Amino acid sequence: MTDDYRKAKKNGDKAVHRALAHGRYPYLPSLDHLLQGRQLRGEEYVGLQELPLSMIAGTRTAGRQNAFACNFMPVLPPESEFAAKWSSLYDIQIREGFREPVKVYEYMRRFYVLEGNKRVSVMNYLDNPTISADITRLLPAYSDDPDTLLYYEFLQFYHAAPLYEVEIASRGGYGRLAGYFGKDLSAPWSEDDVLHLKRVYRIFSDAYYARGGQHLDLPAGDALLVYLNLFPEDPLEQLSQHELNARIDTIWNELLIGKTQDNVALISDPEKEENASLLTSLKQKITLTEKKPLTVTFLYDQSPDTSSWAYSHELGRLHLENTMAQLIHTKKLENCGHDAGLNDSIEKAIQEGTDVILTTSQVQMNGTVRAALRHPGVRFMNCSVNLPHSSVSTYYARMYEAKFLMGALAGIFADNHRIGYRADYPLYGSLSGINAFAIGVSLTDPLAKVHLAWASREGSHWQTELLEKDIHVFSGLDMIRPEAASREYGLFLKKEDGSVKNLAAPLWDWGRYYALLTGELLHGSRKAPAVRPDQAVNYWYGMSAGVIDVILSHDLPAGSVRLIEALRAGIVNGSIRPFSGELHSQYACIRKADEPPLSGREIITMNWLNENVEGSLPDPEELTPKAKAFVEASGVAKP
Repeated sequence: MTDDYRKAKKNGDKAVHRALAHGRYPYLPSLDHLLQGRQLRGEEYVGLQELPLSMIAGTRTAGRQNAFACNFMPVLPPESEFAAKWSSLYDIQIREGFREPVKVYEYMRRFYVLEGNKRVSVMNYLDNPTISADITRLLPAYSDDPDTLLYYEFLQFYHAAPLYEVEIASRGGYGRLAGYFGKDLSAPWSEDDVLHLKRVYRIFSDAYYARGGQHLDLPAGDALLVYLNLFPEDPLEQLSQHELNARIDTIWNELLIGKTQDNVALISDPEKEENASLLTSLKQKITLTEKKPLTVTFLYDQSPDTSSWAYSHELGRLHLENTMAQLIHTKKLENCGHDAGLNDSIEKAIQEGTDVILTTSQVQMNGTVRAALRHPGVRFMNCSVNLPHSSVSTYYARMYEAKFLMGALAGIFADNHRIGYRADYPLYGSLSGINAFAIGVSLTDPLAKVHLAWASREGSHWQTELLEKDIHVFSGLDMIRPEAASREYGLFLKKEDGSVKNLAAPLWDWGRYYALLTGELLHGSRKAPAVRPDQAVNYWYGMSAGVIDVILSHDLPAGSVRLIEALRAGIVNGSIRPFSGELHSQYACIRKADEPPLSGREIITMNWLNENVEGSLPDPEELTPKAKAFVEASGVAKP
């Protein structure tokens, strides 16, 4: 079929010209060239499979790569022997179909043809979706390279559910996908379970790409994770095409955010009002006769009577109610940590006419996003960091600034160079506090070690563990628990007789924070700040905004007080940045002395511990059930 070869060659020539015009290599890549300088751990035989043609990336050797354009279409002259063989294979496929599988090597989830390049080309020309292939896998050497780590996560998934077409580019994604189907990756799935996943994935991916997903640079597997997170109860296989398309359209902005690393707009400081209080400036700018008071509903995952975290937010709500009553009306709903209770509470608040929903815990984020998609006319905000969603703004405080000051103070009092640090959950935002504390310690005692103890470990006796190491300077709970008041919070000394001397404590001024947040909502006509469609909004205020501070004991030495006050002033005016200069983790250099300070994004997402920290991140299976829920929502990925 010479005419078909000419048509195929025309497609190949176009692909070559397009590639050259964009500065790309126009022919098929060869695996031999790709592997130059790379270490392999070995190879394993996979066997016969129906392989998606879209996953075949090139040839095994360089011998035939220039006979095909980068889209596997032929480019050699129609009069060549190559063209005659291609045409003969085309005739065979049309008459009876290929009987022999092509032989391919798989490397990092892409396939390279050893035998059968022309058959692959013919099948591509005919728009066949798959081809029978005999697969041998080449295993990359173990390393901490992100692509290699992700590939070995895929292999764990593949050994449980042997599906090459399920592509996920986010760490931990394959495990989360298994969880949505009530499975894990510890053992092979049944054939029915594998086929079920394959059907669901194909239905979703076809719809996703039909809606334009190929333009997002976000694999269908990652998009499916977003979908299943927001519609966990959806019987996807039972939806009509119209219903599925509508749901994908609803979450499109969430998918936009998922495709980019620069997916969060950090708002580090509020709009400054010179020479006027916040309340006074608001009264000057808002005519109350024209606008009804803003109704803000606070949803706590626990009760303020038993949770110091919920209690601190309740104090913030009361401050807001007392100081801005003419402008803002607040409500609260407690014990809304579980999705069902959270959903009911949100629906109740909206029926009662709320304008803004504030959920105060990371574990409430998923339910908050689902509600935000159902109610686009209501403003939703969640107290968290590094949980980017287009429909829900997030807010948190730069507590690491206060921890830095407390670390500097701790170093002064640790006469044996040992300091204990009680940590709660390994969440985004918490590691910056640990590391800033440790960096502060190193300012005043370069020999000191910060001994890390996780209170969220099952059966943890963190203080006993630290006391056994002859530690008497502790960084403990940030806040007093309402139901169990104790002096063992903040930075304190525990003497041999068991008495406690408080040195300092961090302060979360949620009243100030909520006044600033709601003030910006009123200024902005209750709309979110203008950012790119592929970015989420994260308010991230700190000492410069007055929402974070450190309370010092009245009987500290005068020199210690002067030092902390000088460091505090430097943080407020920006001349001191805890994560500047030379930084070392326990295993590597993070920043050289002449490099810029860590960015806000790098601070929020850090997953390393400073070089003077003794300890490590806990494994998820070591944690209490409550801690596991928090880690599942916003846990730091171990390096």
